[in-house]
Amino acid sequence: MSFVARLANIFLAPGEVFSAIADRRDWRDLWIPLIILIVAGIVSTAVLDDVSVDYKLDMLERAIENSDRIPDEQKAEIIANRTDKILNPSLFSRFMGYFQAALMNPIRILFWALVALMVGNFILGGGAKYQDHLVNSGYIYLIVVLELVVKIPIMLYNWDLNVSTGLGLLGIGELGDFIYHFLAQIDIFAIWRIILFGIGMGVIYKKSSGSYLIAMTVVWLIIISINAVLGAAFV
Repeated sequence: MSFVARLANIFLAPGEVFSAIADRRDWRDLWIPLIILIVAGIVSTAVLDDVSVDYKLDMLERAIENSDRIPDEQKAEIIANRTDKILNPSLFSRFMGYFQAALMNPIRILFWALVALMVGNFILGGGAKYQDHLVNSGYIYLIVVLELVVKIPIMLYNWDLNVSTGLGLLGIGELGDFIYHFLAQIDIFAIWRIILFGIGMGVIYKKSSGSYLIAMTVVWLIIISINAVLGAAFV
């Protein structure tokens, strides 16, 4: 399977892609998906810049107004000062915003490759190398490109960064509730990625993907539960 075919077929025939990678891979299989995702992160940040500003202002006002630690007479001043920084960010702040956007998906790739390694080697007793999972993880996270294609128009239409293509659509709970943050992470694209990890691990370890899918799902649920606790605590 050619390299270009691998990029396309990760959406249509992932098992064939992972098998082709296991048979033969080169530098492109590691670096091109990373570059694509870095560019996608930068472009999406630029497209959503105005939406992001309004979202930050809304979150700022909500956080300050609902804070019990800040005296009421100081809230307006604090909101005004921080609003000015959001509306008129320094060149360094803008650079850091794009820098963080560029690194976000590569960091996720590194993290989930490590999770897959620990699940496959230490929990299920395999003997794969980190690089095996790293290459697969890069291809799996190309799903993010399709996710952005779907979600960015919705964000622009709703003028809101909080959009859901999963259980978040149920509208259960409110911002700051555990259940709200938990359900928001159970998204069709996130589930798709976990399924692909299960398929890819089955190819790497040359076994049925079922046990790997179950193990990765359990670990994923634990991780998003921790994220939900943190999200509820710091909103």
